[in-house]
Amino acid sequence: MVLKAYWPLDEESGDTAYDVRGSNNGSIGNNPVLGAEGVLGTSSYDFSGNSGKVDVGKGLVSASDNFTVCFWIYPTDNSVSDQRIFDMRGDVKFIPNINRSGGGQLGVWINGNENQMQALPEGQWSQIVCTYDSTNNNVSVYRNASMLAALDADIGSGSEDALMWSGNANYDGGAGDTPIEGRLSQCRLYNHALTQQEIQYLYQVGSRGLHTSDRRTL
Repeated sequence: MVLKAYWPLDEESGDTAYDVRGSNNGSIGNNPVLGAEGVLGTSSYDFSGNSGKVDVGKGLVSASDNFTVCFWIYPTDNSVSDQRIFDMRGDVKFIPNINRSGGGQLGVWINGNENQMQALPEGQWSQIVCTYDSTNNNVSVYRNASMLAALDADIGSGSEDALMWSGNANYDGGAGDTPIEGRLSQCRLYNHALTQQEIQYLYQVGSRGLHTSDRRTL
């Protein structure tokens, strides 16, 4: 596994979400609650009831890249519509979300098409992994290492770098879009599509509370 960026979201104060793998620090905006209870003794950001967001800027993902996004999420109210977990825009059009189309379900909006899966349980942590294989135009989504969907989907074209935020939408100032009702923690970006075996290993490590390593390679 080649880790490109890793934001634990474990800061308890300040306005920077540190990338402990590389140099892609994020800018914290609109006052999410920092230092909330995280996964197995870690900390997290709580976006409930505010318009909080983390902007990590451009240059991390383009439409021709293979990638994996992995994060832990603790939903508190799935009834709120159109909750954006991550938002990639530009030539890359890829948005994991909650309740975009009703029903409180986890979904992934890809290049104009919404793909609904199952509702995430409120009041408990789930690890979500989204992989993209640009060669085969395939998106796979996992919860706690179990596959929820394998989608034939082209996430975009061209060379413009994507923007990626957590907790909110990133285009046109995010007008009309809703941050998640809940917490985020342990957000990772890999520069390839993780295999199912790698995803299983990552979940086993994370579910035991072993989220970090001295080399920051997981």
